[in-house]
Amino acid sequence: MTRCLAARWAVLCLFPLAARAAELDVRVIAASTAGQQVDASLRDIEPLLRRHLNFTSFELVKRGTIRLPSEGRPLALGDVAIRCLGGQERLAITIEQSGRVVVQTQTSLRHRHPLVFSGLPGPRGTLLIALLLR
Repeated sequence: MTRCLAARWAVLCLFPLAARAAELDVRVIAASTAGQQVDASLRDIEPLLRRHLNFTSFELVKRGTIRLPSEGRPLALGDVAIRCLGGQERLAITIEQSGRVVVQTQTSLRHRHPLVFSGLPGPRGTLLIALLLR
């Protein structure tokens, strides 16, 4: 009886941790070499953007969230759509722009380690797609 209660208590204590889904913060960013502005909502990833990309200005265009694990439903952010299939340990990512697949990859994500895709053409420069696990 004591073992049974201890096992039930352990399951109930651990259940909220297992049931909590991770969220993927998805940001579409216009990047250019015109100016030095950085949108305030990008401050958390600004050092990464400046260190690894040859742009000086970063403006948030659209933002959304995908719950993980995901079943592949698209998140539409303007003319960009992001589909994720799977969980953070094995995540298939497809990015479409104007209905055309421009990125298709599989990766694993870690908290506080953004993944940035660059090179999509945009009306105000180059579009970046930044993914951050929360």
